[in-house]
Amino acid sequence: MYPENNSLWENEARRLLLPALILVANSFTWYTITSMLFEQIVDELNLFEHETFAALSFYYLAIGFSVVLGATFVRSRRRLLLFWILMGTASSSSLLLIGCYLPISAYLVALFVGISVGVGLPSCLAYFIDATSIDNRGMLGGIAWCITSLGMFLFMIGMSILSYFSIVLALIIFRFLALIIFSVTSKKAKAPFKEQAIPSYFMILGSKRLILYLLSWIMFCLVNWMELPIIENVFGQELFALSGLIEFTLSGVSALLAGLFSDKIGRKRVIVAGFVFLGIGYAVLGLFLHLQIAWYIYMVLDGVAWGIFAVVFFMVLWGDLAENAQKERFYLIGGLPYLLAGYLSVLVKPYVLSIQPNTLFSLASLFLFLAVLPLLYTHETLPEKKIQERELKDYIEKAKKIRGKHP
Repeated sequence: MYPENNSLWENEARRLLLPALILVANSFTWYTITSMLFEQIVDELNLFEHETFAALSFYYLAIGFSVVLGATFVRSRRRLLLFWILMGTASSSSLLLIGCYLPISAYLVALFVGISVGVGLPSCLAYFIDATSIDNRGMLGGIAWCITSLGMFLFMIGMSILSYFSIVLALIIFRFLALIIFSVTSKKAKAPFKEQAIPSYFMILGSKRLILYLLSWIMFCLVNWMELPIIENVFGQELFALSGLIEFTLSGVSALLAGLFSDKIGRKRVIVAGFVFLGIGYAVLGLFLHLQIAWYIYMVLDGVAWGIFAVVFFMVLWGDLAENAQKERFYLIGGLPYLLAGYLSVLVKPYVLSIQPNTLFSLASLFLFLAVLPLLYTHETLPEKKIQERELKDYIEKAKKIRGKHP
């Protein structure tokens, strides 16, 4: 195993960086748009209510099963990733066949798409982490999410003006291009750690630091996806779609800033800022629900918070906690709350009209502020030495500037 400052490690990591950025940006864009298309088409199939519920249940069940399978039994990471991208291309094509023989076709497509989402996602993020060092991971994660948000923005624009067939075709081509580019760029790139210890799940879950971060993340996922159908009902479909465009755009910008700051001042402070932004957003909605300006304030704050969480919780944090061990199982544990929490929206949606939204928004704000509490009892994942080095570097640069002005 190579030490982190070894030149050989750095050379190998640089070779991984381009395929890693391409893989992460393409995969998150593809996953988000595929999930949106799948749920949209299932709602439009005129199935019985229990059939729609079953199709969505199969989808989330397949994600959960496949992500555990992929993270637990990974052998050759590159081969798994190539197979995963190819499967994603095929599952995108299956969206065109979802209405062929209802409801069986909907169930089969749900299972296929769900498996193609989950089976390679932990290895995708582990691959990205092995291409970075702990002191530039946030910046590179911010760049990856900025590219992702641009891709999602363009696809969402396309979904509003193009036919369903055209969007699915674009998605197939988009995923297939990732297969070609990743296959070529990753061919000569080797993982910088030749042998990585494979931690047991008991060891991972025995880490107090990981559990405390995980608690905060689970609280956010629960609040976000339980509130999503209620927000859609309050905003209406047109404004809700517009809010998605606004938030994707803002999340890309805030991800860049969050990535830079997480490398400079640490991950924990940036996460706390994200919870504060989102908590204020829900508080504004709860207090001023009938004022449209409050809706737009929420959109801005939610977009900023999503950029922060995308960088830290999606990409950086679990890799930091894994240190030099194999990363897949850490990303499985950190990713499951996000991947499965969407099922909460399915459960909540039938009861939206009977819920008082302003009360729930106020409660959501309270829970998000409470989610900060576990962070107060855990340690920063960015080493203190790295933070001090950056502070010293900034101090020296400022001193040089002052000396230049006053020779």
